[in-house]
Amino acid sequence: MAAAVLLLAACDSGGGRPAGGTGSTQDGLPAPASATSPAVPSPTPTPYGQSLAGLVDPVGKALGRAASARSVGDLGDRLADARQAADDAARGLDDVGPPQNAAQPHRDLVAALDRLATDLESVRSDLDRKHYCTASSALAGLGASKGLKALPKALSQLSGAGYRTSYRAPHTGAAQNRRKSTGSYVRNGSRTGRGELTIENGGDQDAVISLAKGKRTAYSVYVRKGADYKVRGVRDGTYTVYFTSGWDWDSKGKRFTRDCGFSKFDDPLNFTTTVTSTQIRWSTWRLTLQPVFGGNATTSDLDEGSFPAP
Repeated sequence: MAAAVLLLAACDSGGGRPAGGTGSTQDGLPAPASATSPAVPSPTPTPYGQSLAGLVDPVGKALGRAASARSVGDLGDRLADARQAADDAARGLDDVGPPQNAAQPHRDLVAALDRLATDLESVRSDLDRKHYCTASSALAGLGASKGLKALPKALSQLSGAGYRTSYRAPHTGAAQNRRKSTGSYVRNGSRTGRGELTIENGGDQDAVISLAKGKRTAYSVYVRKGADYKVRGVRDGTYTVYFTSGWDWDSKGKRFTRDCGFSKFDDPLNFTTTVTSTQIRWSTWRLTLQPVFGGNATTSDLDEGSFPAP
C-alpha cells in the first residue's frame, strides 16, 4: 500500500510542493526527488589534451618572443629557439596516440610543425645572408610562410574536437615594397657650388648614393634601377662616394630592408671650381653603378657598421 501512495504522490499535479522542494507527503513519506538534473562537473583534461597543450604552448610563446625582437641579432637567436620548440613539439606529438576523433587534425598539426621548423630555419638563414636586413622584414617573411599559416587551421580542428591549447598566432606584419622617386634627396646639403655628378643606375636594384667628407654625409640621393640622375650644385671639396642598394626603402631608418648591400668607390672625387678673367670652369663626374666595359672606377664592399648614415 505504501508503494501506491508514493506513486500517487509523484504523479499528483495539484496541491503538492513545488518541484525541487523537500519534505514529506501527507502520509509522512519522503517527497519525490526534483526533476532538475544535477550540475555536471567539468571534465578532467584528457591525457591527449594535456600532452597537446604541453607541447604546442611553448611554440606559441617562443614565436611571441621572436615577434617582439627589435634587432636582427636578437631575432636570430629567438628564431632559433622557436625552431627548436616547433621541432620538439612535432617529435613529441609523433609519440602521442591521438583519439580517433582527432586523428586527422593531429597528423595535420605534426606536418604544420615540421614545416614551421623548416621555415623558421630558412628565415634565420636569410637574415645571415642579408636577404632580410631588418627584424621587421624578416618577421613579415615568417608571416608569409606556409608552416605558420597551416598551424592555426590544425589547432582549430583539434579545438572543435575538444582539445585546446593557449596558442596565439604572433603579429608579424606584412611585407612592403616602399620606394622613393628618382632624384629624391635623403640628405640634401648645401648645393651652392657648381660641381655636377651624373649617376647611372643600370643595376637590378634601387640605390641611394652618398657623397661624404670623411664620415660626414653631405648629399644622399635616391636613384631607381634603370634610371639616371644628375646632382647639381656640388660644392668644392674631396668626397668619398658610398652607395647602398636593395629593396623596400625604410625612410625612417634610412635603409633598405631586403637584399641590402653596402659599397664605396675606391677613389674619391675631387670637385674644384676655377675662375679666370674669361671663364669659369668646374668639375663634372659620371658614375655608373654597374660594371661597364672600359670603366676605370673600382668599388669595394663594406659591412654595414663602417657605412656612414645616408
